[in-house]
Amino acid sequence: MKFKIDEGFAKFFWDALLCLALYLLCVGIPCFIPNVTQKVFTGVARFIFLIPILWLLLRNGLRPHMPGVKYFMISLPLAVICLGNMMSLWTSGEASSPNVETLLLDLAFTFGTALIEEAVFRFGMLEALRRTSWRKLSIPLSALLFGAFHLFALLSGSAVGPTFAQAGYTFLLGLILGVAYLYGGFLSAFVIHLAFNFLSSDLYLSCGGWAWDLPFFLWNIGFTVLAFGYAALLFFRRIIRQENYFNPNMAEPESAEQQLGDNL
Repeated sequence: MKFKIDEGFAKFFWDALLCLALYLLCVGIPCFIPNVTQKVFTGVARFIFLIPILWLLLRNGLRPHMPGVKYFMISLPLAVICLGNMMSLWTSGEASSPNVETLLLDLAFTFGTALIEEAVFRFGMLEALRRTSWRKLSIPLSALLFGAFHLFALLSGSAVGPTFAQAGYTFLLGLILGVAYLYGGFLSAFVIHLAFNFLSSDLYLSCGGWAWDLPFFLWNIGFTVLAFGYAALLFFRRIIRQENYFNPNMAEPESAEQQLGDNL
């Protein structure tokens, strides 16, 4: 299938690619400030880099997908699933209470991570792919990029096994977030991403969970499989039957009441 960019949206597509490059630069800069940890440095950098990324994406007059508030409900059952990770840790008696400073740092870091990654991979790349001849592959392609970008952790010395495992379940998470974005909008995808990162990863590690152990990966993969099934159900029931979800240039189909009124 020949790859084509829809007329009038080429600039937006290349801007989305530039945003990917900025994101890679953001997460790859080593900390050069004394007495500042790499996590704090990277966390602040994410908020700083978010400004030019949003400017690039918004300057073409496009806006993130924001359907009605009722569609935001898609995020709630998926976000609640994440609580199971903390519940299993607490019931095992192995949980510790993180100090307030650590808790706030983790929350701020997770908030910035979810915000910039949703801006880059869903609002940026997924929206850009919807304006190409590959629009029906926009969800898996954006998810593939999302997972692949986590492999760059290898350049900073991360272990090979955990890094590829993380890339695998973030690919699955990207599929879920893509469906959530098209069905429930940017806010739904952001809430799911925030809940997954904070409840299933950052807070888990802060409360005494073993970093990158087998149960940690099994839980994250289990969550993505369960949530993917839920998202797939919504996908086949709602999205795949409406071409306009993949083609933003098509108008919303008329309701039965509107069609009846036109006929009368």
